[in-house]
Formats: sequence, C-alpha cells, structure tokens
Amino acid sequence: MEMTELNQRQIQLIRHLMDQNTYVTVPSLASRFSVSTRTIRNDLETVRLFLNSFDADLKREQHKGVRIVCVEEEKAAVLNALSGRNLIGRQSRVARIILELLSRDLSTYESLAGVCG
Repeated sequence: MEMTELNQRQIQLIRHLMDQNTYVTVPSLASRFSVSTRTIRNDLETVRLFLNSFDADLKREQHKGVRIVCVEEEKAAVLNALSGRNLIGRQSRVARIILELLSRDLSTYESLAGVCG
C-alpha cells in the first residue's frame, strides 16, 4: 500500500483535527496555520487520501467545517504513522534544495523532491 506523502503543515493539521471534538471551519484553520483557505482546502484533500488508508474519514459539512471521523483504533494507527515521519521544515527543505542544485551539474524535479524527504 502506497502511503500519501504529507508535509509538516498537513501533519500538524491532522494532529489538530484529531484533538478537536467538533467541526473546525476552513477559515479558522487557514488563520491558525497562516495560509490561505485555498491552501487549507488543498491540504485537506491530501489529508483525506492519507486518512482513507487507515479507514478514517475526513467529514465535511457545509456551514460547519471539517472533522476527522474514526474509531480509537484508527486514531491510534494514524497517530502512530505520523510519529514515525521525519518532519523537516521549510528552511531545511530550501537548504537541501540549494545544496542539491549547487552540487550537481543537472538536477531534475524528481531529484529535488527526493532531497526533501
């Protein structure tokens, strides 16, 4: 089974939603993570794909927001999978990309993506 790749913000988004017992609006998530609502919507789609691999669900309700719906076993599996992920921040990714670009004659998008984890 191929695991959906998550960035640091998406991992934090999952953890935040797991801690909530109610719906959270997209604008409030955008504010919390200092990004646009469009970015949050894109992140939520990636999160939904990740959660589906654990039989967990991202439930969306118009005028209410989003929440993660899962049983305790699924929640534990998701959190366990997240704890094993190597989180690198934006500055580290930029530094790795710069190093890759400076150390090779030719870099591809794939090689740059590979150095980011």
